[in-house]
Amino acid sequence: MSEYAPSINRLVSYSVFYFLVTSGLRASEMCALNCKNVEIVTENGVDRYYVNFLAKGGVVTRHEIYGPALAVIGIVHQTFFRKFDLNSDRPLLLNREGQRFKYNSLYKRIVRIGEEAKRKGIIRKNIDFSCHTLRRTYITLLFKKGMNVKSVQKLSRHKSIEVLFKHYIDISEPPTPYLDDIFDGKGNDEKGDDTGTEKGAVGEEDHRDTEEGPPQ
Repeated sequence: MSEYAPSINRLVSYSVFYFLVTSGLRASEMCALNCKNVEIVTENGVDRYYVNFLAKGGVVTRHEIYGPALAVIGIVHQTFFRKFDLNSDRPLLLNREGQRFKYNSLYKRIVRIGEEAKRKGIIRKNIDFSCHTLRRTYITLLFKKGMNVKSVQKLSRHKSIEVLFKHYIDISEPPTPYLDDIFDGKGNDEKGDDTGTEKGAVGEEDHRDTEEGPPQ
């Protein structure tokens, strides 16, 4: 790599953060993925990317992932192996030694990313930052950008919409910013300034869900 290229450690951190926050996968699901689990489907001349895996409860799952995030993972593979072979049994997510991430190791790395972001003032210091924080962020951002709530539910793989609204999505927003946008265009584009803290976005504490917790 050139002298301007990021260190492999930072590149790995970027790859896991980007993939988590754009896929909504649970950390244990990510750690279990192999390259051959990736499926590329071309629809109307556009490539779409999926991973096929066993989800919680042993459910066979096909989940769409974000192409640019997969491309960053590809750079990590090229750094270690000089190619990104999607037909191989190699782990999709690589640690700084080029090996499969273990859950505890991934959890600690994400926590360190959060700590660095707090030191730099990027996120609030009282945030409980973990792998699950990024899963909640994925769900919240899709909903806030206008995705149909049933589609968000399907991607989150929660059986109940009530779970989304109770633990992930803020439904206490005031109407004024939206009405301003509709009637005079003077509403604040950054509605978060008027609505308070968003549930589920980076920086929100939630003690629910399934697996995410500090390593033993």
